[in-house]
Amino acid sequence: MPFSAAGIVIVMLVVAMVGQAVGLRHQHSLNTVDDASSSALLTIATSVQNDLRAAARYAIYDALWDVSKNADSYVSDEARELAIKNLAAKYFAERVAALPNAYAKHDARIELEFGDSNAQLIFNLREGDGGYTLADVRLPKGTCVKISSWDNSLVLELPCEGIEAFIDSRYFLLQERMRAFISRIGSVSTNWAMMEYVSAWAGAWLSGNIKLNVSRSKAFFELAWAAHELDIFGSADYMAAAIGLTSAAAAVNETSEDILYDLSSTTLIASPVRTVDVDVMRGYIDRALEALAEASSALAGAKEHAQRANDALAQIHENMDNANSALEKMQTALEDAVVSVAQARNHVSEVGQHFEQLINFTKRSASQNVIMRALRESLVERMRVDYPSPQEQVTWGVRGTLAKLNNLETNISTFAQEVGIENTAAGLENSMMDLVDEITSSAQKLLAGPAPKRWVGFTSYAEPGSYEGEPPNPGKEMTPVYIDGKEDGTIGTLKIILKNARNNLAEMKELAGSVEPEPDEINSVYIDEALKQKLELNAGNFSGIDRERLYELLPPPPIQSQPGLSVFHDFGIKEVRYGREDPAGWFGSPTPTPIPLWFIGVTLWWAQWDITLELEDGAIEEIFDFDNPTLPLTYDAMGEEFITHKPLAYRHEMLSNTFNFRLVIISLRPFSIS
Repeated sequence: MPFSAAGIVIVMLVVAMVGQAVGLRHQHSLNTVDDASSSALLTIATSVQNDLRAAARYAIYDALWDVSKNADSYVSDEARELAIKNLAAKYFAERVAALPNAYAKHDARIELEFGDSNAQLIFNLREGDGGYTLADVRLPKGTCVKISSWDNSLVLELPCEGIEAFIDSRYFLLQERMRAFISRIGSVSTNWAMMEYVSAWAGAWLSGNIKLNVSRSKAFFELAWAAHELDIFGSADYMAAAIGLTSAAAAVNETSEDILYDLSSTTLIASPVRTVDVDVMRGYIDRALEALAEASSALAGAKEHAQRANDALAQIHENMDNANSALEKMQTALEDAVVSVAQARNHVSEVGQHFEQLINFTKRSASQNVIMRALRESLVERMRVDYPSPQEQVTWGVRGTLAKLNNLETNISTFAQEVGIENTAAGLENSMMDLVDEITSSAQKLLAGPAPKRWVGFTSYAEPGSYEGEPPNPGKEMTPVYIDGKEDGTIGTLKIILKNARNNLAEMKELAGSVEPEPDEINSVYIDEALKQKLELNAGNFSGIDRERLYELLPPPPIQSQPGLSVFHDFGIKEVRYGREDPAGWFGSPTPTPIPLWFIGVTLWWAQWDITLELEDGAIEEIFDFDNPTLPLTYDAMGEEFITHKPLAYRHEMLSNTFNFRLVIISLRPFSIS
């Protein structure tokens, strides 16, 4: 049946719609293909950018290793960082130069185009959190990655002028810690000096002999170096320290455990003269001097009262009717004089009490402090058979003074009791004049500065700080003996003895304070317990082994978890020199130099050395970023090369090869030196 016109129109519309649908489906398919192609090209471009970032990272790894392994070759941190940038740019350029050929060989669609060929690569390094390294790489302007589809229907061009990279090695932390180690290298001398001091102090006070030994000094230096490493790096080259300690200990027939134990146990008892103890002792003497001042004042009052009595007697001549009143005044004045003399006597007795308290103080402290024990012995025992001890002098002085005051008090009391109306005025006047003369004369004798009873000769040496360079020759001097028996005491004599005793204590305090270490410095000798445990382990045998190379591959675990660094050092001790500087030693004596402080019965035995340790040239200190073994570096083993991941190393050859300090020992007991 033939189509009608309307049917034909409907058929044509259906055909058109089907055709349109087919066209739309085809176009959608084409668009899908284009999207997939674009995504693929973007993925390839991202891969190329990652290749560039990796090239930058590995270039920086290599540059960091090369520069850090020769860190001492650069004059400053800035010069070192500039070298890293330049080397990184060089290594990066070498790596990037190979990329276009590699891409052309594997995928001709990839093109890596660099901009201005005359422009330089710029590497900027900066410190990130925790001392890690951040890098900014600036490529020549116009550098881009160009990628095309297989049929060249799609071309993607991405600019690539800057790269940022995180370097998982803590270069800046290593640099900062090494800088601190070098700038504070003086603490090695300080630690070593304290160890030598503690050892010598124990020799002087406990065994009576100081023996400075090269091997033991080497052992102390090893410990001091390791302690400095631990303080700065949180770890130490405990293997090297253990080897050095064991070797040094064997030379003196000891073990490393012996040296560590002796050092720690002696540190607990080593104590220089304590300022507070000397001040307490001076306090007792000050109170004794105050008592003497009160006694002097009371004795002067007795003279005034005697003069009042004499003035009252004169009134009888003027008017006999007032004789009874004058006699009463005279008796009152004489009684006041008796009271004043009694007061003077009581104050003098206080002197003996204060000095006894001083001795008791040193006795109480003697059980816990060898210095106080020695001071007590000095106060109560003679330093020489021909020189009385301080206790003898003060005891005799107090007794002699009290005897004189008792005699004076008795004479005044007796005269006062005999005064009466039956006495003639002339008789009283003569007796009163005699009494006034006696009181005046006695007071003058009791108060006057005494002349020495005799002199004691001794050899005198220059004291610390009194000369520079070569000390003056010893000379002969004399010291006075003011009280030599029970009858020799006076207020003036006691004053001069106690004032000189006070001065001697001040001199001892000043001398000890100027040359001896503080207690806190002595306590710094304490060896960290974790380090001590490492040092007490078997040191191992590294003969024939390159320890530095071994540490590069297998760095020893750090002692402390933070900051997570391993440590290597390599140095040889060339020599240790000891030079006596105190006068006795300078002139060849095997004994220390005596400094007598006569009025406290003390002889300070002073020995002083200038001690120098010199290292062999080429001492090395090196640290490793133990927590980050991230550098892919080549390792040769048995004729073959392997790629291994190592931690970044920071190596410094030390310029300071000489370490020096002055050792001063002051003892209140004599000792020998060998």
